[in-house]
Amino acid sequence: MATLRSLCSQYMLQLTTSCNLKCGFCPLWQVQPKRSANVLPLIKAGTFFDLFPRKQLYNVLGGEPLLKGELGVVLAYLKSEGIRTRLWTNAQLPLDVLATCFGSVDEFMLYFPSPDPDDYQLLTGMGEWTQFESNLDYLLAEGQSVVLQFPILPDTVDRLAEAYELAYYRGLGFLAHYCVTDPFSKETRRYIERFRRVKGVWLYPLKYRNEGACPAVPTQALRRPWPQLSNHLDELMNGLPFRFRV
Repeated sequence: MATLRSLCSQYMLQLTTSCNLKCGFCPLWQVQPKRSANVLPLIKAGTFFDLFPRKQLYNVLGGEPLLKGELGVVLAYLKSEGIRTRLWTNAQLPLDVLATCFGSVDEFMLYFPSPDPDDYQLLTGMGEWTQFESNLDYLLAEGQSVVLQFPILPDTVDRLAEAYELAYYRGLGFLAHYCVTDPFSKETRRYIERFRRVKGVWLYPLKYRNEGACPAVPTQALRRPWPQLSNHLDELMNGLPFRFRV
């Protein structure tokens, strides 16, 4: 995961609102026209940091950022400037598209709505579990750093433990986030919060979901470093050394 220092100095770069999925809780794929950030001319002119802040960590997101043709150039530029990058993606694109990011991305933050193949397709609208699994295997075989990020919804909270177990057995980081205004019972909220003390898990409670970017990305937490710092400290002080049984 990102370092403690970089969590205090990060920025969200949204390259596009276009996406290749049609998740039921996301309004982006229904909104027209699509928005796209044209940063390539700024990079070529050497004026990128005249408009964007120079931070230690850039969260690159969409929509689906891999749909942006010049993504590889943007990532390589940030890398050349000594900036760490996290790419928030659904990994539902061909392997050669993923490969264009190798060497420039510090962490692939994979959208992981469900560990169940049938649920995965229902939740994403167009996503295929076999492609997700194949692309995950490919990323790991190529030595890429991968974090599974799981949005906790009332319809998916019963898959939380199973999703964590998959990340655990694959040796992956696991980031889960939930909206506190969703209709969870008190018992369910306590169950969710138990994961805060699990080794290798980052849990972010959100007051709302951002409708201007992919709601599967915890943009509210990325704007405010404290939830991330709190989780980082929990990980250092309270992480359980053995598998957490729920």
